[in-house]
Amino acid sequence: MIDIVRKFGERVSSSMDIHLKELVGKGSIAFGYRVIGVGLVFFLQILLARKMGAYEFGLYSLCIALTMLLSSIARLGLDLGIVRKVAGAMATGNPGNAHAWLVRSLQIVLVASALIGALLYLFSDRIAETIYKEARLSVPLNIFAFVIPATALMYIVAESLKGLKDVASAAMVQNIIVPLLLLVILFTVPVHFSSRNVASIYLGVTLISLAYGYFKWTSAIQNRGVPRVSPSEVIRFGWPFFLANIGSMLLTWSDTIIVGMVANAEVVASYYAASKLATLTSFILISINAISAPKFTAMHTHGDSAGLERLARQSTTIMIALAFIPTILLVSFPTFWLRLFGAKFDQAQFSLLVLAAGQAINVACGSVGLLLAMTGHEKTMSKIFLTTAMFTIGMSFGLGIQWGANGVAVSTAIGMATWNIWMLVAVRRNLGFWTFPLFSARSSKPY
Repeated sequence: MIDIVRKFGERVSSSMDIHLKELVGKGSIAFGYRVIGVGLVFFLQILLARKMGAYEFGLYSLCIALTMLLSSIARLGLDLGIVRKVAGAMATGNPGNAHAWLVRSLQIVLVASALIGALLYLFSDRIAETIYKEARLSVPLNIFAFVIPATALMYIVAESLKGLKDVASAAMVQNIIVPLLLLVILFTVPVHFSSRNVASIYLGVTLISLAYGYFKWTSAIQNRGVPRVSPSEVIRFGWPFFLANIGSMLLTWSDTIIVGMVANAEVVASYYAASKLATLTSFILISINAISAPKFTAMHTHGDSAGLERLARQSTTIMIALAFIPTILLVSFPTFWLRLFGAKFDQAQFSLLVLAAGQAINVACGSVGLLLAMTGHEKTMSKIFLTTAMFTIGMSFGLGIQWGANGVAVSTAIGMATWNIWMLVAVRRNLGFWTFPLFSARSSKPY
């Protein structure tokens, strides 16, 4: 599969400029890996939903949502920032500085994630019984408390590999190893499909993925030197990215968490399935971003404003073209896709349609958040993400209490559309061009 995609990308890119060639060439590799990763995750979710049942799968879904949100907090924005620092260091021929930033980032994130994981472990009973009214949720939460540090460190390493433009290794760490090993274990080892057992296996495979990623990094960076970056410098640099990442992850995971507060575990399970189906279209955006991030940074560093504009618009065109068919298939046959998870999951048809519409706007706007982050406008990105997240969460609680999961889905889609359109305008205002290909290329403001 990867070889086929690579050859296609190389053939198509033969008549393109050098930056688009790399985007299509390496981007097609990232896309290929991402397709495999999405396929593995999709198959894994179906397997878990069918084997665990709606109730246990609902508990698992809540644990995943809480873990991903808390691990994003523990990363302190350094997963976004490390791409920029590593790419910048490599562009100036300083791999030792790139390694120094990774080491310091891992040290800081380890401390933060261990603290957050410990708090979740200590208060898991209270969270389960008081907030979610599900006493059985506390056991898998205890295990996922240990997943938080493993996941946080894994993401830092994966993003640093993107800074090296090692798209394949980053994709393996971030998207493939965990679902692949989970599937292998669940198919080959006799195991009771409870949320507790699945949580234990999830912890083990996450640690394996982390170890693989760090091995790939140490193999790539030979001139490591001694870390000379102070912790305070790293934290100061990551702070704007931290604010942006909090907003982004709240928008990504708070909907499932809020559904758990206003509905039972079975409704959570069906909503989570709809949410995962809707994100099938946005994986194209993530795949292109994997190679775009270091290129945006390099172009900005060298003052290549024309190249930055051209690549941003070209990448958006590619995203829209690739996302069109998956989006049509999702909205045309929502019942079919939901029933793959089980008989009770088709109650989330409306949620799936609404969330798919929000994801379509996300893709159509292009890499707007990434553009702002990689060109020194991370504070603008942070403001947009945080403001939109607070607005969306408030609306989700209000509509969720009134209309349940469907109300949360409407709020989430509105929030997603809001931050994308806002950032689209922010890119034009700060960088001088539209990323959406149907709009005129440049504004009157020079970049």
